[in-house]
Amino acid sequence: MKRWSLYFLLLITIILYSSCTSITVMPDNIVKPANREMLLKCKLCFDGNRTYLPSTVSDSQESEITISYEYNLFYDSASLQKQVLTGYFLLTPTTLLGMPMVGDDVLAVAKLVIRKKEQDVKTYIAQAKVSKTRSLIAGGVDKTEMRRLALMAVKEKLENQMLNDYEMLSKLTKEEKL
Repeated sequence: MKRWSLYFLLLITIILYSSCTSITVMPDNIVKPANREMLLKCKLCFDGNRTYLPSTVSDSQESEITISYEYNLFYDSASLQKQVLTGYFLLTPTTLLGMPMVGDDVLAVAKLVIRKKEQDVKTYIAQAKVSKTRSLIAGGVDKTEMRRLALMAVKEKLENQMLNDYEMLSKLTKEEKL
């Protein structure tokens, strides 16, 4: 009877730790305003996926306002090869039970520059980091999903920064109409 309870306890432990994969998006304190209206109709200088472009801007070729948007992604993986070479797995038997062993990070940094008649009016910079730890048993989300989460967080941060400058940006668009 004791032997079966030991096996049962071991099985439960493996099941619980097999899903020890976590993903964290930083910063997680992004305030999402209810009114996300389009602020600027402008010429866009952006060659990437428009999904990651802040929704506070739209493309209009007649505008004197130009927006250039670019982002960079940085990937950092905990070196699995270093851990294997140093015998980390042999020294730590909990990794065989599914405890987190390595992590991956994706850092997205974006820059949005508003120009009017070739002069910089305002520059917005945002960054977001997505961290993930994974275990030997469960892999969790892949780097493509981490990249998407980081870019969406950067997009939201830029939208919030632009909405905080609502008055300045609305003056800019009113000046253009005059």
